[in-house]
Amino acid sequence: MTFQFKFTKIDDAFLNVKECELEEARLELQGAGYELLELWHSCEKHCYEIWVNSARQEKIRLNINPQKEDDETNPPTDASRSDIVSELVDLWLEMRAIRDHFTEQKTNTEAQYDDDHYLMKRTSTPMERFWQKVRETKDLKDTDPAEWNFIINKEIDESVFAFFELSESDRSSIIH
Repeated sequence: MTFQFKFTKIDDAFLNVKECELEEARLELQGAGYELLELWHSCEKHCYEIWVNSARQEKIRLNINPQKEDDETNPPTDASRSDIVSELVDLWLEMRAIRDHFTEQKTNTEAQYDDDHYLMKRTSTPMERFWQKVRETKDLKDTDPAEWNFIINKEIDESVFAFFELSESDRSSIIH
């Protein structure tokens, strides 16, 4: 770092220096013939220094900017594609581990996961409840047709019967 000082036209000369570069600036000022005149502190922090060159009758104020903790000499670099891919793979593995925690494995050779094997069951939609009722009604009609004909009119379709077996809110959500 090299400083060249020509402050004949400027009354109040100053330099802004980071804390990490303070020692270099002091050496440069000493090399240019300046001597330390004053040290200023406020709230126990080093604020600025005043340097004077007695031969030329010049003063320089050296403002000291505190170095931030996250301020590094090298700027942060962008992530490469391989970094992003490896991060995505890590996230996928973590999500898989979470899924494995809440599911159980089938005992067959394929060992696949189905919605029926979740330990935490999801709530069924009104349409799913409707089709479940249709299946139950068809089973009832197929297993005992005489009972079906006795309880319900034989000309009523099982889907109509299942629809009216649903709650009022499920029926309105299916219609809309």
